[in-house]
Amino acid sequence: MNWLHRNAGAIEASAAAVTAVAAIAALVGVLWQLDSAEDLAAKQSAREIYSAHLVLAVSNPSLARPDDICDLRSGPNGPAYEAFVDHLLYAYEQTRALDPAWEPVMLPLLADHAGYVCQTTSGYGLCAETCPSA
Repeated sequence: MNWLHRNAGAIEASAAAVTAVAAIAALVGVLWQLDSAEDLAAKQSAREIYSAHLVLAVSNPSLARPDDICDLRSGPNGPAYEAFVDHLLYAYEQTRALDPAWEPVMLPLLADHAGYVCQTTSGYGLCAETCPSA
């Protein structure tokens, strides 16, 4: 008991140091867990956005892979086609913002609509030096 009494200060300092290290480790663990949860949520959100676009594409195959964009845009389905491509562009931008690994998945989908994309947007890297006129 005498030894405990003599070394109480050192024991208390050691216990405080161990407590501080444990608290720091817990904080790092919580931050890592929050970061992991945020990353998981972003990936899930990107999958949901992509899935929603796939449902739209399967429901409207003539809009997803048009034979002639010019005829489609000037016909009765023109507004539906434009809305379809707008949704595709939204899906592309959102998935890429959430996880850049989605870009190679989404660019081929955009390539099917390069003529329209080049006429109405910045082109997303799909266009040659000059875009077709509207």
